Amino acid sequence: MRGIVFDLFHTLVDPEDFRPRESWRLRHVAETIDANGRDLVMFWKDTYFERTTSPVSGTALVLRYAADNGIDLSESQVADITDHLGDYQDIALDRPRPDVLEAVASMAGAHELALLSNCYLEEVAAWPRSPLAPHFVGAAFSYAIGFRKPDHSAYLAATRLLGVEPGECAFVGNGGSNELSGAKSAGFGLVVHQNQFNQSDGLVTAEEQQRRAAEADAQITALGELEPLLG
Repeated sequence: MRGIVFDLFHTLVDPEDFRPRESWRLRHVAETIDANGRDLVMFWKDTYFERTTSPVSGTALVLRYAADNGIDLSESQVADITDHLGDYQDIALDRPRPDVLEAVASMAGAHELALLSNCYLEEVAAWPRSPLAPHFVGAAFSYAIGFRKPDHSAYLAATRLLGVEPGECAFVGNGGSNELSGAKSAGFGLVVHQNQFNQSDGLVTAEEQQRRAAEADAQITALGELEPLLG
């Protein structure tokens, strides 16, 4: 494989390594702006496509919600919202697991690496300073490219960063958003289910992990297992 396209969250880093189990960002935002939590959750779900396929920030969307509901916000409240919309993603990007960083650095010596992530602006604000970032040619973030996995255009945006065709690339992800079947359909030469994080973080059931693994050519449970598969 000349190139490798990686998913980011729950594939290379996991915010659940740092997030307290009782922590929930929208609950904090609702408390910060004194909003009805259930209504805010519905608004957040309704704007998922917009915030993950356009440069609009999560903060801007909360401000829209507040304006629509007659809620006045102070500068300190707005700053607090921005901090919490990407809180544990920031920490995860700043502090990747040492074994993952070591594996990425090793693979970058022989392959071109790119990211492809369904995300909104605040979730990846810390990417440029992450210890992982220097090993990547570039990152295709859905909010910036206008497409989300499993749309073929999203995968092509990532492979264009590498200057290679999908057939010359491996795609590696935890399988969320149907990304593994999408990578297969997009023509990747190798599709790998990276289950290092989800096997223990409690976010994905065992049955769903098995379903995702069946969509891939191979499954790994530690990133160091990937390099021998690349040929």
